[in-house]
Amino acid sequence: PAMVSVWEQNGDINTYLAGRRKSGADTSLLSINLLMDVAKGLIYLHSENVIHADIKGANVLISSAGRALLCDFGVAWTRVRNSVSFTLERSGGKGTFRWMPPEFLDEATGRYCMQSDIWSLGCLILEVRTSVPDSRWVSHHLSHVLGTLL
Repeated sequence: PAMVSVWEQNGDINTYLAGRRKSGADTSLLSINLLMDVAKGLIYLHSENVIHADIKGANVLISSAGRALLCDFGVAWTRVRNSVSFTLERSGGKGTFRWMPPEFLDEATGRYCMQSDIWSLGCLILEVRTSVPDSRWVSHHLSHVLGTLL
């Protein structure tokens, strides 16, 4: 199976906001509104028992109407209800290390859940509002090393 989406010419949230800043626009309110779009999208996904598992700036596209859209469901999980409990079905991949919750450092105990998406949303908020990816917390080189090891 494959998923196809429309091309969004405004690009991802960081590229879009950087372009607006470069032209002299104050992006404070705009960034909050875009992040609210992401949060609302996440609320919808979770209400449908879908865990995105890779929320980051590169996976938030801006529509021609100026709305934020979550994309790239390549590592998404679906909570499937059986007669006893919920199980997770994964579409593939591992997600992006720098936006993963700390418990994912231990692959044996780290499990995707809706709270994992909330952690990643928090990282996205910091990324968008500070205009700096979360490399302040984990250096770029260290994240590549740990990502390779995991």
